[in-house]
Amino acid sequence: MIVILATLGYIAMIRSTVLSEALLALKITYIAGCFLPVTFLFVIAEACAVNVPKWLEALALAFQGFIFIVVCGIGYNDLFYKGAELVTDARGNSYLVKDYGPLHVLYPGTMYTYLACGFVLLVYTLRHESKVYKPYIRIMMTCSTLTIVSYVVERMLHIPYDILPISFTI
Repeated sequence: MIVILATLGYIAMIRSTVLSEALLALKITYIAGCFLPVTFLFVIAEACAVNVPKWLEALALAFQGFIFIVVCGIGYNDLFYKGAELVTDARGNSYLVKDYGPLHVLYPGTMYTYLACGFVLLVYTLRHESKVYKPYIRIMMTCSTLTIVSYVVERMLHIPYDILPISFTI
């Protein structure tokens, strides 16, 4: 459900005609951006038969909630984005040119941390004898890798459109 909501946010952003619409759409996409990586880590831990303490789950979700609250301040303060400009290409598709604020580093930092922890769990589970269904673990590893690669490619190539939703959908 969260992936569907985020995908609708991405569609709304690409069809936005004014900055306020695009910023609202962006905030919708960050629901998945903030909570999907940590949720995926919990799914990986369960699939790998690793018990995550409830207090650690609560702490991780609370921290992601804090990041989402900061995201909701976009357009009202400079914590997450110092500024954003809506650009529309020749085909009528819109995207944001963003100037990152001081707390934006929390988003990729936590995303990489959760994905790296999940990846380590998957590798550990594949290499050691366990009663875990190995093909399922390999599929999860592929999904994790695809998410990391899509984010890195998007940032390194300065692609104006978000390709991360493709990895979320897969």
